[in-house]
Amino acid sequence: MARTADLRRKSEECARLAQRTDHAGVRARYQIVAEQWAKLAERAAKPAARNASSRGGRRAR
Repeated sequence: MARTADLRRKSEECARLAQRTDHAGVRARYQIVAEQWAKLAERAAKPAARNASSRGGRRAR
């Protein structure tokens, strides 16, 4: 769970930086990165099924 919290914190930090800057291109890039961190946090929050599905489940072993 610590990993999920770290990813969410990074997402929030990028969103804050996006709000703080005046440059539109930099703001857009920070927003995109924040969304990517949020997606990673959502994926990390899911149970261990992410490992089994990528390896074909039990059949691959």
